[in-house]
Amino acid sequence: MDAYRYFYLALDAVFLAVWLVIYLCRSDLRRKLLTMSLVVAPFGVAIEFLHHRDYWHPQYVFGIGGVSLADLLGGLVA
Repeated sequence: MDAYRYFYLALDAVFLAVWLVIYLCRSDLRRKLLTMSLVVAPFGVAIEFLHHRDYWHPQYVFGIGGVSLADLLGGLVA
């Protein structure tokens, strides 16, 4: 299981890179990107609490209190 420890963080970094490219290239979409990222981010964290209760127990790379850096990034760039 240790081989997959950084998988979600790496995948979220790829999505963050795409998000940043769109943000930097399209100035007309910046406000919409930021607004939707802030609206959707709490859902990324909330979903983790629902899954941890039943069956999801991943290994965290910077996890604090059941929320990891990958969860926060995934919620922001979703």
